[in-house]
Amino acid sequence: MKRFLIGICLGFGIWSLGFAQQAEAVEHKWEVGQGTGLTTTEFVVKDARVGINAIRLAIDASGNVGIGTTAPTATLEVNGRIKDKTGYTVIVGTISAYGGTSVPANSGWLLCDGSAVSRTTYADLFAVISTNFGSGDGSTTFNLPDLRGRFLRGVDLPITGRDPDSGARTPMATGGATADAVGSVQLDAFKNHYITLRTGVVNYLDGVTATAGTFTYLTIPAQHNIEASAAPSTSYRLLGDSNGGGNETRPINAYVNYIIKY
Repeated sequence: MKRFLIGICLGFGIWSLGFAQQAEAVEHKWEVGQGTGLTTTEFVVKDARVGINAIRLAIDASGNVGIGTTAPTATLEVNGRIKDKTGYTVIVGTISAYGGTSVPANSGWLLCDGSAVSRTTYADLFAVISTNFGSGDGSTTFNLPDLRGRFLRGVDLPITGRDPDSGARTPMATGGATADAVGSVQLDAFKNHYITLRTGVVNYLDGVTATAGTFTYLTIPAQHNIEASAAPSTSYRLLGDSNGGGNETRPINAYVNYIIKY
């Protein structure tokens, strides 16, 4: 059984609302009215229980609403985390593509540039990613992900075989995660493959010739193997002995900045 107490004091511009639950014997008193230093067009909701003296809601003259803050700087500013019916709307540690060139201060996001940041200032983020992307100075800081110039790949857990070299993955920065864990990295690589040449005379574009199997003067990366097969004598032409292609193997891509929620 609950009893409710409502008091109205219009002369002072303050409304008081309180209720007590007899089973718990806890009284809650809320005061609604003009806040200190605020204009007559503004009001605050204050928890006035003994030992509690905090502003819970404020609306300023511009219509900005602050929950847990007396000075909202946006249409809605919440001093805390926001949930919908399924959970937090943006969970700490979320990494997102961002089209801006820099991240505004106090936006709740940090640039994924590998910076070492405070374990205290960004305690919520540290609780999520820990030292996965680097241990910072080992005591007071930790590293943000460094995703500059990198593509992202899902962790192969439980082991699916989609990353056959997961065990050889290395840390992104000192103290970071290795092997099949969030934060580990890999260098670029080609999958091992073979080029088979038929038996016969191999002709370079520059006129140099060699019989099949005598390729000692060819420069071939370790991932490329050339073998001669037993087949009817046929002549093939190699495309010279100089390097071809670009500086890396890559798909079509576009630049963005990656940012992480703290």
